[in-house]
Amino acid sequence: MLAGSAMLGAAAIVISVLKIEVPYPILPYLMFDLAEAPDFLSYLLFGVWGGLITSTAHFIVLMSRNPVGAPMKYIAVISMIIGFHLASKLAGGMKSKGLLIGIVGGILVRVLVMTFINVLYLWVLFRGFIDYASGYLSVWGFSTSNELDVLILTLIFTAIYNTIHTIFTIIASYIPYRMINRGI
Repeated sequence: MLAGSAMLGAAAIVISVLKIEVPYPILPYLMFDLAEAPDFLSYLLFGVWGGLITSTAHFIVLMSRNPVGAPMKYIAVISMIIGFHLASKLAGGMKSKGLLIGIVGGILVRVLVMTFINVLYLWVLFRGFIDYASGYLSVWGFSTSNELDVLILTLIFTAIYNTIHTIFTIIASYIPYRMINRGI
């Protein structure tokens, strides 16, 4: 488990360093990146501890590059893994029903946790970032005259981003997981 998790952690780090990512158009500081897939694949292959090991190695390297964004990424990935794990276990495992319920659980926990974390970041810790988000939202024609409106819109669009990213990450991880389990 440790060696496999370390290798997947290295893959996540390489993907992050190479910046294999696509910006979320509405809030382009949010990036869709493939680097979460090795973290989640480690969870699928080695369980919660495997996912935590890989995600933590990934986080440590990201901290040296982006000390504000790295904790956000780490919390997003860990919350997705926990939500998926709990929901799929309640559904009876990784059969098709458990996979779908796991995805829903991953989405719900990630969106709820990240909404709270974004309020903390945007409203308490980095209040000036509201102006940054406001600039992006105004490009899309959204009214940004009130900071609370900007916060609410940012939280809504960030929840949509987290939903899409969770689905993308789980599918991108599940395909190689199935191939490995089938011996391909």
